[in-house]
Amino acid sequence: MDFEITLAGLVVGILIGLTGIGGGSLLTPALIVVFKTNPLTAVGTDLVFNAATKLFGSVQHGRQRTISYRLAFYLGLGSIPAALAGVGFITLLEDVYNVDASHVVKIILGVTLLLAGGLMIVRPIIDHRNKQPTDVRFFVPFERRIRFTVLLGAVVGFLVGVTSIGSGALIVPMLTLFYPMPINRVVGTDIFHALVLASVASAAHWGAGHVDWTLAGNLLIGSIPGVLLGARLAIIAPDRVMRPALGLLVIFSGIRLL
Repeated sequence: MDFEITLAGLVVGILIGLTGIGGGSLLTPALIVVFKTNPLTAVGTDLVFNAATKLFGSVQHGRQRTISYRLAFYLGLGSIPAALAGVGFITLLEDVYNVDASHVVKIILGVTLLLAGGLMIVRPIIDHRNKQPTDVRFFVPFERRIRFTVLLGAVVGFLVGVTSIGSGALIVPMLTLFYPMPINRVVGTDIFHALVLASVASAAHWGAGHVDWTLAGNLLIGSIPGVLLGARLAIIAPDRVMRPALGLLVIFSGIRLL
């Protein structure tokens, strides 16, 4: 067991349980910047890590009946083929065009982190808006919502396939604007969708040779108890302070990668 890696998994697990922010926004840049992991390996390994952690969350939300399987289905229609396309894109760059795919991934990762960090900062504003009467919220006709959901899934799926980032940080704020459902149901739906998406994308990265199973195992040893501890701390932690603070940290990580 690598103590430093396990400790990193513990810290990330606590933050996931505490804030609901996905591991990709925190763990992938840490693996690249702090532990000097190859960006492609960091992305593939983080997806395995994400799939495992989302499994626990999906089981709990399934018991609580806070998952919209229909909404997750529409997200998956766009996200799953787009995630495979994302993995194929970086594999094509590396194997066919002899482009340094790791450098390309770092750039896309940095830009995605800046976007995700910005959404984390504005999300408390979105949450506050969603507490207002329904007639002041921004909704579109149901048919358009379906098309938007598939498109959102495709954009996020491609980013997840390339960078491992995008699921929770990008999808949740968008869904809260377009779907009139409680926030816990939005989060539960996102976690279930992220489980399916991360499983497919991690399998594709495994096939491409981008997964370090020893690294993933060490991370999970720390993250599983960390998620449970973070979930308990979430009861007393000021969410409106934690999310913007993490958003600034994610933006800083994005700047470091660019």
